[in-house]
Formats: sequence, C-alpha cells, structure tokens
Amino acid sequence: MIEIENVSKWFGKLKVLDNVNETISKGQVVVICGPSGSGKSTLLKTLNGLEPFQEGDIRVDGISLKDPGTNFMKLRQKMGMVFQRFELYPHMKVIENITIAPIKLLNQSKSQAEQKAIELLEKVGITEQAHKYPGNLSGGQQQRVAIARALAMEPDIMLFDEPTSALDPEMIKEVLDVMVNLANSGMTMVVVTHEMGFAKEVADEIIFMDQGRIIERGTDKSFFENPESQRAKDFLEKIIH
Repeated sequence: MIEIENVSKWFGKLKVLDNVNETISKGQVVVICGPSGSGKSTLLKTLNGLEPFQEGDIRVDGISLKDPGTNFMKLRQKMGMVFQRFELYPHMKVIENITIAPIKLLNQSKSQAEQKAIELLEKVGITEQAHKYPGNLSGGQQQRVAIARALAMEPDIMLFDEPTSALDPEMIKEVLDVMVNLANSGMTMVVVTHEMGFAKEVADEIIFMDQGRIIERGTDKSFFENPESQRAKDFLEKIIH
C-alpha cells in the first residue's frame, strides 16, 4: 500500500527526515514511536502530501508523490487522517461535520451521507451526539467524531497523528478502543503514538525513530522485550512504568 524510499526532508538547514525507508502492506498496523522532535509526525504528513519532501519517493498504491501529475485531492480521499486536536468545524453539528466531505467530494446525496454518518457514529459509540455541536462534547467524544468523519470518506488507509495526546487520561481509553476495533477489522493503519499498550495489542510492526531516522523496527514482542538499540531501551524505560 505504501512504499517509502530513501526519503529525506529539511526545514531550512535542519534535516528532519534522514533517508527513511519503509514498506506498509494492506491490512498492516504500523506504530511509529520515538522522542519529541524525532520526525514521527513529519513522516506521517509526508504520506498524504501535507508535508513536501526533498529527496527520495513515496508511492501510495503505486502512485508516486513525486510525480507532478499526482492528484493530491484524490490521494487524500484514500487516506483518512486524524489529528491531535480533532479539527472539527465548531459551527457545524456533528452529523454535518461527518457528511460535508462525502456530499461534496463523493457526490453522495444528503440522505445517503447522513445514513452512513449514523452508522459510523454507532461504530464509534456516540450516535446520541449526532445533532450536537462539537463544543458540547468531551475531548474523547470529539476525537471519535473525527475518526467517524475520516471513515466517512471510505479510505483505504487511516493515518493517526498522536490522536490521544490532547485528551484527559480517562478519555484516552474510549478513543483507543475505537482504534483497536478498527485495527481488528483489517484497516491499514499508520499510528504515531506514545500509547505503548495500544502498540502491544494491535501493532504488526513498531518503528522507533530518533533524529529523523528509523533506528529500529520490530514486532511488538521483539521491540518491547528485546530492543536492539540503547536509544530505544532508554526511551522505553522512561515511558513504560
């Protein structure tokens, strides 16, 4: 589904991605972890063209992001993205937030889009919030709306950029439960997170990044029980209590 080949990126003189290589298969759940500033979120954003890169190539379903003819709008329809801070439209009700893109971009009728939105809200456990405004919802509920909104576009791949980092501890589980169910349903997922319990439960592969490079990769078992690099050992000691 995704091929990342020798990708490097600079912000000015700062190299934020350094010769990154990775292949992600259909149905695979990949968790990217590492310290702040290691390039995790930047790498995630290069996958759907939100961040340009200067060297290498990324192919999504065989489509090169370097090709000047690539239609990024179409590409982003294949890739749902969930951000740290929900990014919901505050002046629109929950159901409107979910239906606006399918109506405008997928040419769905209003009734078709609304029916799908209700099904998705049921999937994420908040059908009763359909006609409320985001400001009347908890952070955990807003993030579940954001996940439903991304799924409404029927993506092939879901990208999550630290989806629980802006949430209170008691709300984290409700969002992670939705993500676990999504992973178990066979969705291809790339998740930047510090939630190592989630990584242990669903990740097929864990990538550990530092200073813009992939330092190591492994299955959940090998990464947690026997990390190869001292840098990963130090990181895990700090975040797993």
